[in-house]
Amino acid sequence: MSKTDYDVIVIGGGSTGTAVVRDCAMRGLGTLLLERDDIASASVGTCAGMISSGFKYYNEPEFMDMCTDEVMHLRKIARHIVMKLPILFPVVDFSELSSAGVSKGMEEYAKRVERRGVPPFLILAPEKALEIEPMLIQDVVASGYVEEFFIDPFRLSVLQAIDAKKYGANVQTYSEVIDLTPEEDGSIGVSYHNRLTGQIETVRSRVVINAAGPWAHSIAKLAGADLDLRLTKGSHIILDRRVVNVGITTRAVDRRWVYMYPHENTTLIGTTDLPTWENPDELVATHDEIEYLLKSLEWIVPSVREARIIRTMVGVRPMMPTWKVPEDEVSRSFEVIDHEIQGVSGLISFTGGKLVVCRRMAQDAVNLACKKLGKDIECRTHIESLPGMEGDVDIISLSKEYNVSQHALERMRIRRGTEIREILNLLREHPEWRSSD
Repeated sequence: MSKTDYDVIVIGGGSTGTAVVRDCAMRGLGTLLLERDDIASASVGTCAGMISSGFKYYNEPEFMDMCTDEVMHLRKIARHIVMKLPILFPVVDFSELSSAGVSKGMEEYAKRVERRGVPPFLILAPEKALEIEPMLIQDVVASGYVEEFFIDPFRLSVLQAIDAKKYGANVQTYSEVIDLTPEEDGSIGVSYHNRLTGQIETVRSRVVINAAGPWAHSIAKLAGADLDLRLTKGSHIILDRRVVNVGITTRAVDRRWVYMYPHENTTLIGTTDLPTWENPDELVATHDEIEYLLKSLEWIVPSVREARIIRTMVGVRPMMPTWKVPEDEVSRSFEVIDHEIQGVSGLISFTGGKLVVCRRMAQDAVNLACKKLGKDIECRTHIESLPGMEGDVDIISLSKEYNVSQHALERMRIRRGTEIREILNLLREHPEWRSSD
């Protein structure tokens, strides 16, 4: 195989694209990933990072099971970048907790808590809710309580790409795909603009996996294929401080669910869900969207207005093309699309999906790719750890050995996992790097 010929070319370096290239490489497939910007620079970088239990998707029990399975896999292969956050559902009217949707969600959630290692959905008295989060409005009459897992989407994507390279994949950023040319022999020529050199380069592969998210329909069109997506715009605002110390979820002005989550020394508030046909590259959070989020949250956390907005972020969801129904009735699952029925035998795309199932999306797509390539190789991405998860980290021992505070080491651990010792060894080579405090 020459350097310009691959078994699989993956387009898109988000959580799904990097999961795909890792899976391909681990199965021994010659693989190239092309990403037009940095890894995780697009849609996945604009999400809240929740790897959800699927509480809101109680009408899709099979998908809730998949979400639970994938949370367990991510905790196994990338525990160092996974954290658990308590979340309150404070209400000022008991009817909000007794609605059919919430009751059904509680029932389905309860079926899976043992597997996930979290408590069941609890109903807290107002004094308990205020004890947990004093910033809540004093008129709270009760609060639901759950615990959900979150992951660093940037580090997940980068670690997947690094692991793919370890297994032999070629990962190229700043490489924007501009053309796909199906060849008579069944291969596909992929032309891309190398933004570092300014050159147009062309490579060929037997399979192309289109993981371009909300741009996937544009990529499919380059090969003469159609891909229908229901695109929705999600805006977030980031505040300059921790307004709360636990997650808060509440009904918005239109009875949708919105949330605020503490993240390091900031607070993230989201999200809107609006149909869009605009170029995802040109979308911004509007004044109306920002006010919609602040108005919805201030009823429960009045002090939200005291914080300063330091930035906004906007992402576009490439949802499955279910039309003429409200957004919350569209499945949150995914489909792997084989464009062979459209005459492009080597092109595979996705519709739908979420961060929590990115590994499973990759597994299903690479299973299809292997079938096209005539290979029978099992997936191992749910078994093999990502870099930094080669074992446990003894913070207390490391603190004594290197004379570094446990707090600093814990912050380092949740970013680098078992690579922490390699970083600490640098202090011995460069003692001047040590903080004075």
